[in-house]
Amino acid sequence: MITEKISPNDLNKKTQYHRSNFDITETSDESLIELIVQRRDENAFNEILRRYRDKIFITAFKITNNHNDAEDILQEVSLKLYRKANTFRMDSKFSTWLYRLMANESISRLRRLKRRKAVSLDDYMPKFDEEGKYTERPVIDWSHEVEKKVSDREISKIIESAIEELPPTDRAVVVLSDMEELTNPEIGKAVGLSVPAVKARLHRARLFLRKKLAVKLGYSSG
Repeated sequence: MITEKISPNDLNKKTQYHRSNFDITETSDESLIELIVQRRDENAFNEILRRYRDKIFITAFKITNNHNDAEDILQEVSLKLYRKANTFRMDSKFSTWLYRLMANESISRLRRLKRRKAVSLDDYMPKFDEEGKYTERPVIDWSHEVEKKVSDREISKIIESAIEELPPTDRAVVVLSDMEELTNPEIGKAVGLSVPAVKARLHRARLFLRKKLAVKLGYSSG
């Protein structure tokens, strides 16, 4: 956890900074957080927001698919960043900690709003009979034919609509993995899940999205 102690060297650097001889844009995220914790420094806070404001908003929008929600989430994360900066631990990347604030706020908002009833992903898992055989025909590999039938824009719309049907945590996991390209350990820290749990949720969600896309493209009856 961030220490409250300031060494003489750090104090000297901070004094230089306040004399405008210190380029805050070249300061590390961790040093900016220390300035926020120890001095409630508004310039440091504004610099952190400058670096991450767009990323917070865009990722929140991908999860919620709603501009107003993303704006509200950005405001809430900004407030929590300022108020809870002292809870950031140096044993992980600052961006991972920030993703946790954003993901938690996004998931909480989705749970409160409940715009659409979330599907049960178990319904989209492969089903087997007592002999271990598929009880329904598995989805065939149609990915190489997609370009012939539908544009990338149309595919994106289908996937966006399908993602909205996922439970809140699964939505966050899919966005952080497939759109933000976070690693499974990073996703786990962001949403409070173990790595095996992240893998399981990703597997189920991708099966669901694949099936929904297949139905829209006429490769499955649903």
